Amino acid sequence: NHNPRSTVGTVTEIYDYMRLLYARCGIPHCPNCGKPLVIRNGRFGEFAACSGYPTCHYIKKKEPEPVIDTKIVCPKCHEGTLVERVSKRGRSKGQKFYACSRYPKCDATYSELPTEPTNTDESK
Repeated sequence: NHNPRSTVGTVTEIYDYMRLLYARCGIPHCPNCGKPLVIRNGRFGEFAACSGYPTCHYIKKKEPEPVIDTKIVCPKCHEGTLVERVSKRGRSKGQKFYACSRYPKCDATYSELPTEPTNTDESK
């Protein structure tokens, strides 16, 4: 059959099927029950959970953000290095700050990277 409309109809049908197939693959699904995951809000922020909540209690764990090391020696303890972090709560929520990598042994925090070494002599 050399009718071009039959070929176009077939290609369109295949395109629609492929579009539906890829749309289904792009949505994350629960590994326990297979239902789609949805974004929910809780007291600790947003999280991805199963849409079949009363029967399925699956919650997708967030991957921890990688720590960015500045390679600058901590001016307070002189042992750790300053790493970049993001404030999770309070007035400065979402803002960048720098803290010692030895936390909680060293509690040094800075809103900006220190440019000159500070003289913190604790023997006084």
